Amino acid sequence: MAVAQPQRQTSGCIIIDKSGQTFINENKIVVGLGGEDYSFKRATTIIKGKGRELEVVRDCSAIAAIRLNGDEQDTLIKVNNVTVINRDTIEIHTKALVDKYRHQIKTTTNTDRPYEYLRFIGMTSEGEGNRLINEGVIRIFFDHDPTADFRVYGFGICGNANSAFINRGKIEFLGKGSPLTRMRGMGTMAGNVSFVNDGTIIIDVEMSEDARMITSGGNYNDIINNGVMKGRSSGSLLGMTRYGDSHIVNNGTIDLTVAKMPDGFEPVLANSEKFTCAFFEMMNTGRTHIPPMNNRGIVSITLDDVSDPNWCGAGMYVGMVKPCDANMTIHNDGIILLNEKGNAPRHLMSEAYFVNRTPGGSPINIAVGHWRTRLHDFKSGPKLFCAKGEVSIDLGGAKISFMPGDNPTSAYDVSHESLLQRAGNTDRPIIVTGYDKIHFSAADNDYMINRNQSNKTITLTKQN
Repeated sequence: MAVAQPQRQTSGCIIIDKSGQTFINENKIVVGLGGEDYSFKRATTIIKGKGRELEVVRDCSAIAAIRLNGDEQDTLIKVNNVTVINRDTIEIHTKALVDKYRHQIKTTTNTDRPYEYLRFIGMTSEGEGNRLINEGVIRIFFDHDPTADFRVYGFGICGNANSAFINRGKIEFLGKGSPLTRMRGMGTMAGNVSFVNDGTIIIDVEMSEDARMITSGGNYNDIINNGVMKGRSSGSLLGMTRYGDSHIVNNGTIDLTVAKMPDGFEPVLANSEKFTCAFFEMMNTGRTHIPPMNNRGIVSITLDDVSDPNWCGAGMYVGMVKPCDANMTIHNDGIILLNEKGNAPRHLMSEAYFVNRTPGGSPINIAVGHWRTRLHDFKSGPKLFCAKGEVSIDLGGAKISFMPGDNPTSAYDVSHESLLQRAGNTDRPIIVTGYDKIHFSAADNDYMINRNQSNKTITLTKQN
């Protein structure tokens, strides 16, 4: 395929509006500093509590494979089978366009305005069969007014169905942000998409509402992290999320830290449960075959001097808002580290957390496969598995291997009441099956496992 010149180009924005093209960017692109307006009107699909909804937004993209009709997306003609590769630096600043469109973006008190939010994107495509590859740097600076009372989105790479989105370089979100700032490293609500992070995704934004490294809403997607995802912010902070029946695997590093909101600012999710997690799963009506959730790498979750008691942290979070009969298996062949810093009161921290928000009668169905963890007091320290609401957990096929903790020779309770604990004040049932079939082992060959089946405790003994 021949390498094509973009059909429309300005000093700060590249539009590819014909199908079957390949475009390679080898020049620095800066958007948002010169006063130019490269934004356009666009309809986009999101998932809310009631399901999928279509929203009208104002988009500004450094590189876009899209057909425009004036200053808005052409909804009739799609740009398909395009390959776009970024090998240089894309730098986007939010301040100028936030100032320009601040009276056109909806707020809680101005719901009749034309746009749901303002979105800044490194690379995007509207058609199908496209490949968007970042081999350079995509950097978004949230340098707008932190008191902005409407949503400002930052997106590294996003697109549509039957496509591939690959990061081999760096995607970075930086700046002060605002309580209504949202971020997505890569994402789509479409299906048959491959997400691969072989590079680095960094979030270092002081204030945010919701930040996610990779988010997927469709079915038959592949969500794979082979690189590094490192985030620090004050809002909801998630590694990889899925809402459809897609594969999700971490082979690399996911390191997430929640910090407290700066003085003088209030979080959007005040007085409600907030969480940070490396894996996020939302089970829902219509899900039929949910592939396993797999961690083979390093996960680190930290709450840094967070005083809000509604926060929780987990390696894997599985929620359900509408009844779902499907089963899901979770595996951890890597390591999940849970940390709290500062003098704030301790929070709920668990390697996997299951939250059922349905009215009742439909449990979340979880099966535990391979699980590698540090041997410690699961009741007083970080939890292994925690459940809120009605949950059914099958341990019959579980293979739990223990790494030595601070005092490996001490006897630790590994009864099912210790391994799976209840969170919150609820009398809804937690059903545990297959406990007697769990295979316990030592993860370190230098240690031998000692199991007392009568009092359900385990110790590790170092071998000579």
